[in-house]
Parts: sequence; C-alpha cells; structure tokens
Amino acid sequence: MKNKHLSISFSFLPKLAAVLLLLCPIQKNHAQGFYQFQRADEIPVTVQSVLLPNAWTGGMNFVQANSADLDFDGKKDLVFFDRSGFRVLPFLNQGNSGDVNYRYAPEYRSAFPAMREWMIMRDYNGDGKMDIFTYSTGGAAVYKNTGSAGSGLSFQLMNNLLTSNTGMITQSIFITSDDIPGITDVDGDGDIDICTFNNLGRCVQFHRNMSQELYGNSDSLRFRLQSDNWGNFSEGISSNAVVLNDSCDVLKSDKADGASTFLITDLNGDGLVECVLGDANYNNLISLKNGGTPVTADFTSFDGQFPANNLSTSAVSLTIFPAAFYEDVDNDGKRDLVVSPQGVNRSENKQSVWWYRNQGSDAFPDLTFVENNLLQKEMIDLGEGAYPVFFDYDGDGLQDLFISNHGYFISLLSYSTRIALFRNTGTASAPEFTLVNDNFANLSGAGLQSITPTFGDLDGDGDKDMIIGEKNGKLHFYRNIAAAGQPAQFTLAEANFEGIQTQQYNAPFLFDMNKDGKLDLIVGNIRGWVDYYQNNGSSSVPEFSATPTIAKIGGISVVDSSVSLNGFSTPVAIEDGNDIHIFVGSYSGRVSHYRNVIWNLNGTFERVTNSLGGITREGLRTAPAIAYLDDDNKWDLVLGNYAGGVSAFRGTVFNTSLQEAGSITQLLPYPNPASGAVTIPLDPHSGGTLNITDMAGKTVYTQRFSAGTPLQFSVQQLAAGLYTLYWQGNSGKLNGNGKLLVVH
Repeated sequence: MKNKHLSISFSFLPKLAAVLLLLCPIQKNHAQGFYQFQRADEIPVTVQSVLLPNAWTGGMNFVQANSADLDFDGKKDLVFFDRSGFRVLPFLNQGNSGDVNYRYAPEYRSAFPAMREWMIMRDYNGDGKMDIFTYSTGGAAVYKNTGSAGSGLSFQLMNNLLTSNTGMITQSIFITSDDIPGITDVDGDGDIDICTFNNLGRCVQFHRNMSQELYGNSDSLRFRLQSDNWGNFSEGISSNAVVLNDSCDVLKSDKADGASTFLITDLNGDGLVECVLGDANYNNLISLKNGGTPVTADFTSFDGQFPANNLSTSAVSLTIFPAAFYEDVDNDGKRDLVVSPQGVNRSENKQSVWWYRNQGSDAFPDLTFVENNLLQKEMIDLGEGAYPVFFDYDGDGLQDLFISNHGYFISLLSYSTRIALFRNTGTASAPEFTLVNDNFANLSGAGLQSITPTFGDLDGDGDKDMIIGEKNGKLHFYRNIAAAGQPAQFTLAEANFEGIQTQQYNAPFLFDMNKDGKLDLIVGNIRGWVDYYQNNGSSSVPEFSATPTIAKIGGISVVDSSVSLNGFSTPVAIEDGNDIHIFVGSYSGRVSHYRNVIWNLNGTFERVTNSLGGITREGLRTAPAIAYLDDDNKWDLVLGNYAGGVSAFRGTVFNTSLQEAGSITQLLPYPNPASGAVTIPLDPHSGGTLNITDMAGKTVYTQRFSAGTPLQFSVQQLAAGLYTLYWQGNSGKLNGNGKLLVVH
C-alpha cells in the first residue's frame, strides 16, 4: 500500500553518515511510522585502559591495502578491502608526517561499487585520482574515479572485463577469483600493466598496456600479451619453490597447485621492478630480483624469507596465503609494506594485518617489522564471527554488551571460541563500554565451537540464566549462581539442554512469545529459518520439547540465493507497541524485520523489509542486538558480522504526525529512573490494567486500577533494568505504553 511507505533515495555526501531506516508499526490502527538508525561511532569503548579510536569498524580479517585521497584534501587515505564479507573499509588520514592516525569513515563506502574477491586501486589514466581494478568473472573490471572536491567521491564502470591482444585473438585477461594480480607500471612508460599467472598457474603472463605507445597518454586500457613467460621463471607444481630460467613450455608443463598473490615494485633502486609472490598453500613471501630490462624482465635470484633478507627484519610467516601491498602508512612519503593473508577461514584473523615501516627510500626500501595488527588493535575484533547480545550482568540498570565469536584462529581447523564482556561503564543517558573479560565464563576451555548466547530467568530466582547455542546444533543451559545483588556467575547446569538438536550454527533467543509469563526459545540456524520451542514448564522449572513446537515459525526465511544457499539466521525479538517484532540477521548481511507476531504464532508473519534501513555493507553473517542504551526511549542497535567486529547505531523516531485519533498514548511515568513509588499521569481514565514487562517480554508486574484511581505503584520489588509499561483499558484494547528505568 503506497500510502503506508516512504521512499528514500540516498546520494553520496562525503561529510554525512548514512542513515538507516526501518519501517515498523507504532499503533494498533495500522498507521505506520519508522524506526530510524544512524551510526554511533562516537560511543566510547575502552580496552586495557586505552580508548579505541575505531571501535565500531566491524573487524578486519583478510584484507587488501590501498591508498587513495577520499576527501580530496591532498592526503592519501587508507582503503582496505576485506575478503571476509567483501567489505570496503575507508580510513581518513588525520596524521602528520611520521604519524599513523586514521579515522574509520563509513560514509565513503556507498561511493564504491559492489565488489568481490579483490580490489586494487591504481591511477590508470594519470589524472591523479585512484581508480579501481577488481575481480570480474574470470578476469578484471575497471572503475574510473570520477569524483571531485565539489561533488564528492564517485566511480564509473569503464570496462567490465579487460581484454588483451595475444597476437592471434583478443581475449579476456585470465585472473582467477583467488589470485591477486600484479597491477602496476611494469615497463616504466607511465601506463598501468598487468601480470598474472597463466591458466596452468605456473608461469606469468605480462599484459602490456599500449596506451602510451598508441596514443601518447595513459588514459586507455589497450593491452597486448607482451610475454607468456615474464621474468623467465616458474612456480613449482606441488610447492611454492621458484624455478629460474624456465622456458615454460606449455606442452611440457603440468598445472601448479594453488593460487598466488603479486606485489610488483622496485626493491633495490635500479629502476627495474622486482616481484614478491605469495602462495595459497604456504606461509611465506618470495621476492625475485630482476636482472633484465623494463620490458623484458629476467629474474636472476630469489629470497624465500622476504623481507628478512632484504636488509634486516623478521620474515613474513602467516599460516596460509600471504599477500603483500606497498602503501605509505605513516605519512613520511615512503611506501611501507603491508601484509595480510588471503585464505578466508584458513589463516590468522585477529593479528592479520602486518606492517613493516620503510626506513629507507621509496625505491630502495629498508623494511622493519612494526606490528601484526595494524588498525585492528583500534577496533573491537574477535577474530571470525561476532554475535552481540545485551544483558545487564551486574544489575546496575545499564545494558552490558556480550559478544561471542566463531573463534580466534589457532591453526587449520582449530579455533578458540569465547565470549567477550564489555561492561557498560557509562550512564543511563550516555553508554560507554569497557572490556572487563575477554573469556567470560572461561568458555574457551569448554570445547564449544561458533557459539551464540542468550540470557533470561529460566528458574524463577530473579536473575538471568544463559543458554548457549553452537555449531553442532546443540543448546547448553548455564545457571546463574550469583548471590543476590552480585554480578552474574554461570555454571553449566545441563549440556545438550532438553535434548534439543537443531540445524547447525544455531542462534537461540529467549523471549516470551505466547505471553504466558514464561520464556520461550526462538532459534535460527544455517538454513535461514527460525524454529519456535514453547516453554511448557513453569516459571521456575522450564520444560521444552526436543523438537520444535512450530518449525519455521511465521514463514521466516533469510536465504538470498544470489549470495548463498545458506541463511545463517540470527533472530532477536522485542516487544514494542502492541506487537512483537523480530529482527533476523543473515548470511547475505541484510537484516529482516518481521511483525504481526503476537497472537499469530501459527500464522505467517509480515515481513516489513528484508533490508533493515538498507543495511548492505556491514559484512556477511550479520547478527543484531537491540536494546535501549540511553534515556531517549528509542531502540538502539549493535550489529555483528563475520569479520569479527560490530557496528553501533543509535535509534531515532520521526514522522510522529502519523499518530491519529485513537492511537496509543505515550505513558510518562515519574520519577524516571525510579527506585520506589512511581506515578503515571493518566487523567481521566475509566479503569484498566497496568502490565510491566522486562526486556525479554516477560510480564513481571500486573495491577488492576478502577476508574479514576491514580496510577501509582512501587518498583522496589523489581530488579534494576529497563521495563515496558502497558495500559489496557476495560475494553481489552491497548491504550498506552511507555518505558521505565528501575535503579537501586
């Protein structure tokens, strides 16, 4: 229905953050408003007494490093492309000479095209602006930088599949999805050339750009196969060993094992480019010394411990598939070496961006190892996978942030899975998070894999317990054994809880779905649907069937077959207005919003959107967490993704003019926050019932008021936390709602 939707188009504005819009109901008569979310990168996060400058970047795993002037201020900024989610990560350069000072700038992401596998930025047309070379099926595409200081950053597709004249035919330049090609001015004539391994993966093809030779400028992409044995070497068939003086006779060659990465640059100041190779199945980089000419390279020696033997430093040693990049990190005018693995899910994921400072010259570098976590140390990064959930674990009325992960890489097929606790050390109006435990409940030693926690009071003792889902589809129940008034302390009460066996990679969430005062379970999974397990026990003794009460509840499905046949659904539910709203993260990265849930568990839920506010650039396998983080009575959002980090968003509400006659009244209790007696101004009223629910949707207080009686009650018996108030008139119709923060 067109009159119920607002269409928004976004144009890129370099100084404005993207705004995320979410359509949702605000009243029973179906007049609609919007939740609105905007990035909240300013929320402070502290780790080991250090304020993280880029806390909410979303993590980094397997990146390619580039430099480009994003804001046209004359300084090169850093742009990473992460293979873990195909994310563009722009960082504005705020440093001076010798400084490393970058600010994550997500507002520039929308200027970049959708890309996958790899992105290399080079100025191919000589206009001083960095253009984009990126993977296109079986080859490479090129986007021209059409931005300016006045119009902002923008790119235009110039060629969706680069071709090269082989002498007999013109065909696409072959580049696999795994390889990182060498794209630079190889022959020193001023235009951009391409080097890549041939179809057999052993010998290198040199595709020479003939723009200068044909037109006297660099702005064309006219390639010719100059050599199918560039450098006169080959890579080993079953190893990454280099064979010099190899003729690369195709008729005598077998196929090499694995993909490769290139860095092509002058390493010894002789005006000839050297080549640095990484291999998909090995942990080292190999540099090859060029003893030929600019057009006809001839590699005469190699170093398998680059850059250790370049002058003096430690060699690169990443588990699998390192790639080298040459960019100026510290603003000293000399390019540095940045190295990151390209083997997704097969290599380091926490300390995976190595930086070697260049203490020599740009053409004759002296590379010294500085750190293995460039910019990663400035953000929340839990390796691979980030699944946030809010829970006030210390009872101070502030929502603390728990983040579980798939795991920190240890070795091939071995990960350390754990939960990090970020305590909310801010105030009711200004959240601030401090890491107090990076292995909460010591779960790294429990043998669990890829875990997702949820919290709720299952045993009726007034504190919240924990259920953990994991990769194998089982659930585990941890009881909170902390004394009253003490921070939560969990002990395993029942492994393989109630014998429940879900699909793999389950994501449980505790919520009172059928409004009977007991917490139920909704569980997402790898297949992309959500199952409902009804609590058939009591408020103090939970009882669940081993099979779903309702499988694939509400018709929820978050599979996007254009991305993957898997869904990896991660549901979270809230109660707002007179309905339950379910938000579901997914493999594709989109977050779906479902409503028309309450009293409709056997029906089909209405999907308001499959792209919450147009969120499409936060990475793959997203996981939402929603709570009130400040006192503005608006839902806030933290979103995890598979790169191991999280993004924060503040909620705002607009278009309140949509409230019509007969709509729900906003209840305004005072004092708020409260610790004792509370009054709700509602005069006149003809009698009704006040219900109070906690953040899990569980009704914790009910009181009947006769006509004209002041709405006064006490919250002394309620635990500290945020609650929702519902006023239901004698007709049974919901007439009002509001929020109340209880503190003690």
